Amino acid sequence: MKRILLFVLTILLVCSCQGPEQRSTNGIWLWSKYMNEVNLDTLAAKDIDNIFLHEVAFTSHGTDSTLAFIKEARSKGLLVHVWFQCFYFDGKWVSPADDENN
Repeated sequence: MKRILLFVLTILLVCSCQGPEQRSTNGIWLWSKYMNEVNLDTLAAKDIDNIFLHEVAFTSHGTDSTLAFIKEARSKGLLVHVWFQCFYFDGKWVSPADDENN
């Protein structure tokens, strides 16, 4: 089941990064705790077109606040991609090749 979920999430991430909207490969990785501190106008002015936002933003800031952040970023020409941290469980890194524990 975990492998299927990982596969689906990977496909979603790849699909979200493609398409006519993507103008460049400039982007930043944004930890969720800094979501409300980043200046979207500054990023847009510095030709940053993509933000990779850590998925914990939805739980730490709430769905409504995170979606509002994404909407504001889009209004400034920035694309927000949700970044999922894979191979990490209960505070520990997990080997994807560990068949015993899947």
